[in-house]
Amino acid sequence: MVKYDARGTGRTRRMLEEAEALSATRPVIVVAVDENHVRSLRSRLSHDSRVKVLVDRSLTPGVPLRGVAVLFDHYTLQVRFNNILKEYHRYDEQPELEPSHYYDGY
Repeated sequence: MVKYDARGTGRTRRMLEEAEALSATRPVIVVAVDENHVRSLRSRLSHDSRVKVLVDRSLTPGVPLRGVAVLFDHYTLQVRFNNILKEYHRYDEQPELEPSHYYDGY
């Protein structure tokens, strides 16, 4: 099956930029899948960043914490909610895209 490949489009970079900007005015938590993902995300933040990157299975997207911005990397959402996302997109039509936007799963 041919799938749309959104890797390398800058989603994580934009999310981390937002996290850094928000951290100037309030605490920010970025939720990762596992410790390897935590290290990867932390390595992309500035040296003096106040953003906390952690694995926390109790945090849920869209549920606000008082005074804290909680951001989820798209990979975290994909792994945690894979079954829900599959069902949500079950009947979607494939977009017509340039061949360079596709990969064959390998």
